[in-house]
Amino acid sequence: MTARASLVPLLVGALLGLSVPACDRVAEPTGQVLLYVTTDAPMGPPDGLFDRLIVEVIPPGERAPCEGCTRSFAVDDARMSEGRASFGVAVRPGASGYRARVRLYRGGGSASLTPRVASTLEATVSLPSVGATGIVEATCLLGLATLGKPQGSVDAPVASQPGAPAPGVVGSVLRGRPTACAGEPGEGEVCVPGGASWMGSPRLDVLDAREADGRDERVVLVSPFFMDRAEVTVAELRAAKVARVLDDPFEGDQGRPECLYRAAPSENDGLPVNCLSWQRADAYCKKVGKRLPTEAEYERVAGALVSRAYVWGDGLPACDEAVHAAAAPCLAPRGPRAAGSGSRDRLVLSGRTIVDLAGNLREFTQDEFQRGNEACWGPGLFVDPVCEAGPTEELVPRTVRGGSYRDEATLLRSAQRSFVENERFAVSELIGFRCARSAK
Repeated sequence: MTARASLVPLLVGALLGLSVPACDRVAEPTGQVLLYVTTDAPMGPPDGLFDRLIVEVIPPGERAPCEGCTRSFAVDDARMSEGRASFGVAVRPGASGYRARVRLYRGGGSASLTPRVASTLEATVSLPSVGATGIVEATCLLGLATLGKPQGSVDAPVASQPGAPAPGVVGSVLRGRPTACAGEPGEGEVCVPGGASWMGSPRLDVLDAREADGRDERVVLVSPFFMDRAEVTVAELRAAKVARVLDDPFEGDQGRPECLYRAAPSENDGLPVNCLSWQRADAYCKKVGKRLPTEAEYERVAGALVSRAYVWGDGLPACDEAVHAAAAPCLAPRGPRAAGSGSRDRLVLSGRTIVDLAGNLREFTQDEFQRGNEACWGPGLFVDPVCEAGPTEELVPRTVRGGSYRDEATLLRSAQRSFVENERFAVSELIGFRCARSAK
């Protein structure tokens, strides 16, 4: 047995447990298929999208895997790039009809999450026939463009590619896309690098069925952009002298004490502004040469570029770590706080810090709110998505991201979605905004 051939029984025994003896045993000569699994999706930090692989072998004439022919294991960039996501299959010489069902999916670092169609690259491929001895190499390439769209089936498998995978395949979908910001950030801005991110989380649980769309998973490729480090303040909005879309935002002396805006300078000037319409926020950002961030951009930053539950990680925040739960259990003074008051609610990028992504105020985004099964969304791969209302005289609902000083900790998660029903007249003491601009 050659040195290369001796690897195959080890792989079969370790990964699939098929009926091939271990390397230190003597076996009758038989042909084998060495199937490599690779993908053009990024697998390494910071853009790694998948971490679990399931492989099943289905014999000719069968519709289900043979006994002991299924394995699930962790994969990473090194394993994929070095061709170590491979396995051997001992097949009957000259026989055709062997198939392999391969699923690469987002496990979130846990083997307990089972594959979900929306976050899985799946292909059922036919395996080549082999002779009585020797090894035939084949490759199953899982393209990111097929996310949520299984390729092939047990009855109609797609052909595997002959030979081992070419070098440089892993992560190639990002090749040529800008990642670094063009130019320098302005005062109060932070560069957010471009890359691949997940939107949505299967671990999200919310009560409102319409807001439960935050569970829907999709991959977004986001170009680099600049984002304001903090929410726009009362003083900044007043100084911009935005041409009125409506009257000035509601003021605290108009019967809404939690509204912070004042027409004249006051002690509230350094606090984030609230109680304003989406249209007023949109007008401000345009006045200063920017725009509201898209929903995809906001979630990329709120998930620390790597789809965390919160910008700091997966654990719930303590009362001083994010401005939230003012009523209970934190019993903090009601209303938003000065920028950066939450000790962990921040993301440092290239030496600059974005604050208050989880708490303080919820924030308007550029997007029209649509459910996961409406025209804008659905499973799959999206490039710089934004759900635009388009020309209409109707006032549309707008997506709001992040949590507020009143929200409980679970509502601060990066995938959480909410909305205002009417972009012009729906104002809330819980909602503010910040601006962004493209940097590619």
